[in-house]
Amino acid sequence: MVFENLFSSADIAMAENFVMSDNTLPVTMFTGRPLVYEIVFSRLYGEKFEWMSVYFKELYLHFAAAFRYSKTDDISLKSLYSKVVDSFKMYGLGFRLKMLDKPTLIWDFSSLKNTIDTLYGFYPADADRPLRICKHCDKVFISHNSKAEFCKVPCRNQ
Repeated sequence: MVFENLFSSADIAMAENFVMSDNTLPVTMFTGRPLVYEIVFSRLYGEKFEWMSVYFKELYLHFAAAFRYSKTDDISLKSLYSKVVDSFKMYGLGFRLKMLDKPTLIWDFSSLKNTIDTLYGFYPADADRPLRICKHCDKVFISHNSKAEFCKVPCRNQ
């Protein structure tokens, strides 16, 4: 075998177990991604609306605490906001390293929640803070101006 010098016989036997019953290779062999990735990001994948609704409300409360922490001088509020921010836990950070012309970080998410958690995690920690909460309507918005306090002109004119 060509790979005898690179892999042990146990490794080769394990690889042979990946061949499907119809003598084809699973799609994950070609994409390099786990099967769960292929399922989660397929057109047929979906999450229940009830779960998404609750989850996004929790993300909003977390973001609001992170955002308002720096806006208050009240020690008890800062303590409360700090506990809310500290409660955000993300399990199974989805990445791997791949050798291209140099070691390269490849994001490899296993679920929609894992993807959202990872992408969300960058926003409160970003020094430029592109996500903000409107002073008038309390909606979260992406700020293109570092001094923006309102999401839209009507909110600013109130």
